[in-house]
Amino acid sequence: MRKKTVIHMIISVLLLTGHMVHASCWKAKIMGEREASKPKVLIGEGLEAQTFPYPPDPKETKCLIKLLSSDKTTRLTTDIRQTGEQNLEWLLLVNPHGEGPIEETTCTLSWSLGNGFSLTDFNDNVLVADMSQTATYPVSSSVDEYLRFKIKYHKSAFGLSALVRNLQIISGMTPSTWENINCDETIDLADTIALIQQVSK
Repeated sequence: MRKKTVIHMIISVLLLTGHMVHASCWKAKIMGEREASKPKVLIGEGLEAQTFPYPPDPKETKCLIKLLSSDKTTRLTTDIRQTGEQNLEWLLLVNPHGEGPIEETTCTLSWSLGNGFSLTDFNDNVLVADMSQTATYPVSSSVDEYLRFKIKYHKSAFGLSALVRNLQIISGMTPSTWENINCDETIDLADTIALIQQVSK
């Protein structure tokens, strides 16, 4: 009885809240660091796809990271995918070198991502199986060229993490490492209710 009461209370809050956000609307930073260089790119999902081209390389940069468009024709700083796909993949380019002599150098990638993310090379060999558990990866090279990686995201159709995400958004307790984007008037209410019912069984 108590469990049903809690469920009804949560659903009532969802129905009465006029300002809600879809659970799949987010963006997150992928950062690099070498000496004073701290470049970053943005990946995410939104109601509409958004991309921003990469500007000319800044001078005296010690580490370069870029995203590559899905068709592999354009280098980007931001790649927001339209929400709805079950499996997503971002193409990441990393060059640990900048100005100066060619020698073995390392650019350390870092991120703050939830469940379902993995890092692979371009041949799909897994480098970081769970990016929610490992938050950094060193990229080293003695050649001045871009090394290629993939960030893969496999979403669970219904899972506790999505429920928690929705409730955090509604309560104003969204983690600071995730930023909501262009989805502030929409929520997949049916999914959220189904998640509550599933978790409560």
